Amino acid sequence: MATWYLGKIRYQKEDEAGSLKTINEAYLVDAVSYTEAEARMFEIVASNTPDFQLTNLTKMKLSEVFFEENGSEIWYKAKVQYISFDEKTQKEKKVPHMMLINAENPKDAYEALVKNLGNLNDYQITDKLALSTGLRYDNDSEGGNALSPRLGIIYRATPALTTKFLYGTAFRSANAYERYYVVDTARFKVVPGLQSEHIKTFEVVVEYFPSPDRRASLSVF
Repeated sequence: MATWYLGKIRYQKEDEAGSLKTINEAYLVDAVSYTEAEARMFEIVASNTPDFQLTNLTKMKLSEVFFEENGSEIWYKAKVQYISFDEKTQKEKKVPHMMLINAENPKDAYEALVKNLGNLNDYQITDKLALSTGLRYDNDSEGGNALSPRLGIIYRATPALTTKFLYGTAFRSANAYERYYVVDTARFKVVPGLQSEHIKTFEVVVEYFPSPDRRASLSVF
């Protein structure tokens, strides 16, 4: 998962009347540290705005950043909650995830978010057996298209013992920082031979709850 940093800059620009106007802009970059994030901010901004000040740089807690190729420059911050079943408390729990997506309006942002996240369905077959399925479709003009299914079989032998058999696939296209490299302050080139990532995962999880406040788990993957 990428680590995202929000950088804010300030500079002055002459308007049509000849007066200097203060401009504030924000940029989102992914980096491994504050030092790299700062360097990337200067690398990206300096070519178009040579005289500026970096006024703030903060780490953002984002699970996903989706870029829609619709030309929109408006970004929406969405809070998505994943609902899962807590074997310890025997209750559903909600885990929040923050995401960014660009769209013309809130309705388009919601529809694009649903498209990118895909579908996830749970089926209770018997009192002891449940099936969880998911499907995600990625459409990337440069990285290609990919269909990523997920499957989980959950068997609860006793109220204290649960076994999960999990299978999943995932696709990741290179981001702009990985896809291009800087030739000089005005030119970028595509990294040759770069391909999207495809993975398959298999996992078996055994969970045991000897008491309400104790839990043991074993995973093989």
